[in-house]
Formats: sequence, structure tokens, C-alpha cells
Amino acid sequence: MSKEDEKGNIYNQMAWILNYQPNIEHQHIYMGKKDGRDDSPGEDSNDDNEPLKNFIFISDLFKTNDRLIKLRNTIAAAIDMGDDTKKYGEPQEKRLDPSVKCNWFYIQKALIEAGLTKSKSDEAFVEQMVEWYPQLFTTNPEEQFEDMKRRYAKSISEERKHWKKPDTKIEVKLVDMWHENMGKILSSEKAKRIDLIVCKGLLSNLKKLKV
Repeated sequence: MSKEDEKGNIYNQMAWILNYQPNIEHQHIYMGKKDGRDDSPGEDSNDDNEPLKNFIFISDLFKTNDRLIKLRNTIAAAIDMGDDTKKYGEPQEKRLDPSVKCNWFYIQKALIEAGLTKSKSDEAFVEQMVEWYPQLFTTNPEEQFEDMKRRYAKSISEERKHWKKPDTKIEVKLVDMWHENMGKILSSEKAKRIDLIVCKGLLSNLKKLKV
């Protein structure tokens, strides 16, 4: 190859690099870890210096970023955050596994029963959680953000159906779940964990934020 040909190839490569702009949608969605490190583009979204986005919470209760940060950290304390645990402050002794999609129902229910949300939409709740904790959510190959959101929302909806009384279709409250369960919906061990983590832990702590 002549020097002129080599020079031409170099110019072509430089032009390709400069003009290449990958079209990636929803870059804040967590795509998994490599070598135990969180490489998600949204990993800095939890920086306390950045204003947190509020999609579902009552604005009058959370007028400042400090209040939103406190709420975010209170929710995180009930979730197994893995390597990010210290980022959100002191965790509860027992925590929910975020990889079990139906567990998000109990977090959403605690927020609703605490009177902190202006929306009861499952998809809006999922979008809020992804915004605040992107590292906890994974997408399937070739899956778009909206598909992932609907997948998690469906799990939440299906779990809710288990807790509606057959005669009245009214949802069982968190405080009554331990009594109502009786091994019918959850194993006794999981029902006890839900009661401890969500009812006695998360719900109690969320109610304090209304004071």
C-alpha cells in the first residue's frame, strides 16, 4: 500500500469517528454490571447536589430537594441496594430484594398508604423508581424502556390482585396482611418479612415525613 493510500485510510477513519453518533434511547436504564461495577449512565443521578425529579409525589409535601432526598433515602433503606447501600444512608436491618419484581408492589403500597403520592399509576411509579434507582432495573435484550416499564407494572398489578378481598374487592391494608395471609398468598416466612420490612419499617418511616 502506498503512503498516499495509507493517508487516505487514516482520513477516512478520522471522519468516521467524528461523524459517528450512536442513536441510543433511554440511556439512564441500567443494563447490568460488569466485573461488579455499576456502569449505568444514570449512576450519577443520585448525586445530592442535583435536583431530584418528582413524577408521583405530592408537591406540597416535597417542595425542596432536601425533602425529596430524604424521601428517596427512606425508600432505599427498605431495599437491598447492594454496593450502593452507603450512598443512601442507614439501611433497615432487613430489606426487600429489588430483583423480585412483585416486591415493588409493597413499596408502592407503603407510599400510597402513607399519603405521599398524587398518582396511583403502576407505570408512573415504576418510572419514578427507575429515575431514582436506575441501577436496580434491568432490560431484556432488544427491550425498550416502555416495554420494561409495562413488565414491572404488570408484576405489581398481579401482586395487588392477590390482596383484594373476593367479596368487596377492597385491598387489604399492610397492617392487616399478616392476619389476612394465613399462608394463602405468601409463605409464612415471606409474610413475616413483609410485615417487618414494609409495615413496621418503611410505612412507619414514611408517615414521619408527613409531620
